[in-house]
Amino acid sequence: MSGIRIKSAGEAAVPGTTTHPFRAPDGSYLVEGKRVSGFTNMEEKLNRTAKAMPFSPEDEIGKRGGRFTKRPPFSTFAVADGRLISGQNPMSAAKTATLLVEALQA
Repeated sequence: MSGIRIKSAGEAAVPGTTTHPFRAPDGSYLVEGKRVSGFTNMEEKLNRTAKAMPFSPEDEIGKRGGRFTKRPPFSTFAVADGRLISGQNPMSAAKTATLLVEALQA
C-alpha cells in the first residue's frame, strides 16, 4: 500500500489503512506529525517476514515524520489522529473499520 496515493486529502477525505502509510497527491506523507500505527518491527520478526520486506512500516513512518504508536505484537490496535486512521496489523482491521465509520459519521 505504500505506493497508493489519496486523490483527495481535503477535509472530506478519511484515509484509513492498516500496516503501510499513504501519500497525498503532492507526494507528501499524510503521517507527518500524526499518531500512526502499522505492522511493528517485532511483528515482522516474529512472523519471519522481516527479511522479505523491502522496508519496515515502523521505521518508515518515523522517517516520514509520523509518531508510530503500537501495542504488544499481534494485538488488536487502531488509532485515529484527526481524520487519519490506521491499524497495527491484520487483526486490527475491524477496529480500524469501526474508527473509519465513526469518522465518516462525524
